[in-house]
Amino acid sequence: MTDPIAVEIFLPSILHPAAGGQSSVNVEATTVQGCLDALAAAHPQIATHLFDDGGALRQHVNIFWNDRSTRWLESLDVAVSPGDSITVLQAVSGG
Repeated sequence: MTDPIAVEIFLPSILHPAAGGQSSVNVEATTVQGCLDALAAAHPQIATHLFDDGGALRQHVNIFWNDRSTRWLESLDVAVSPGDSITVLQAVSGG
């Protein structure tokens, strides 16, 4: 088992209130999925914005691991490394 790595998760402004007004949150985990789970555990209001009722990432939520979109990964169970960051972006539509 690998020791958890500290990772900073950057949040869009719409999620700042659900994170106590913070624009980023530090979590410790071993994978990208683990980081998102730790974020949701620390700030439960964020979970409803990120995950659907089945626990899957909502379609309109984009996650970037460093500069790489996770949409093209087979799984979010990829190992994080020291210095990694995650950015949450929510698609906005309308006119």
